Amino acid sequence: MKSKKFMTYRQFRNRKKGVTLDPCLDWTFKSLFTMNTPESKSALKSFLEAVLCRRVSNIVLHLNELPVEAEGEKQPEFDITCILDEREGVNIEMQGVNCQNSYDKRAEYNAAHLMNHFISKGSEWKDVPKCFQISVLNFIYDDSSRKAVSHYTMKTADGRELSSRLNVYFLELPKLKNIRDTNVERLTRAERWIKFFLYANKKEGRNLIKKLSELEEGIMQAKRVLDFLSEDELNWQREWAEMKRVNDELTMLGASRREGIKEGIKQGLAQGKLESALNFYQSGVSFDVIEKCTGVTKEQILQKQNKAD
Repeated sequence: MKSKKFMTYRQFRNRKKGVTLDPCLDWTFKSLFTMNTPESKSALKSFLEAVLCRRVSNIVLHLNELPVEAEGEKQPEFDITCILDEREGVNIEMQGVNCQNSYDKRAEYNAAHLMNHFISKGSEWKDVPKCFQISVLNFIYDDSSRKAVSHYTMKTADGRELSSRLNVYFLELPKLKNIRDTNVERLTRAERWIKFFLYANKKEGRNLIKKLSELEEGIMQAKRVLDFLSEDELNWQREWAEMKRVNDELTMLGASRREGIKEGIKQGLAQGKLESALNFYQSGVSFDVIEKCTGVTKEQILQKQNKAD
């Protein structure tokens, strides 16, 4: 089955007239919160306070590519890394595809590297800082819950908290995708940010973004940054390239799943033929007749018979 051809850049730009860049795509998401402008800094502060449910007094952006400690080690690279109030480490990730349904492993990997990175050599264990791994997911990670914002710490099997040093947050965007049932006053601050990510670049979301901006100063500033970024044609070329990459990744995943299904069907049919051939043999049908009817050879039948015995 041939994959559907992705749109050309001209088709993409014609479709995107009158809207802004998509904040759910990697490059735009990073730029939204890391530009050296008052608006971008205000947006980052507001977003962190909304997710963490607390005031943040100081934020310092940090290198997002962490050093490797051994040759051949996987290179950890974060989307946005920063230090809060001089010592707490934060990583913010935007993830569009749940590759191989393994985001849980990636989140654990990122969280482990985050804490390791912000523990200074020679420091006392009692001085280990709090770390916050925040994942903004443009897919549903946990379909057993309707909650769009989840917070995890280290707990026992019966739910008793052991430590709150390492904190993992998941913001699952699709769980708040219905625009018609939105009463923004009733949303939490983190849920308002989810709505911003979902609808900031949608024509049907203009009234919603206006309401959100009136309630959240940080969202107003984020919209201004997004409008500014959308004035540069080079940024649109980046978005088109990123969308094409995601589309290719999803196409490859789909093709892989289809091939797996085909192979499973093929193996099932072969196994069924072998079972039928063995039944014919045990009923007294000759090997020549069996092979002519099923394609299964004498050797395959006898091998199957020996395994059954």
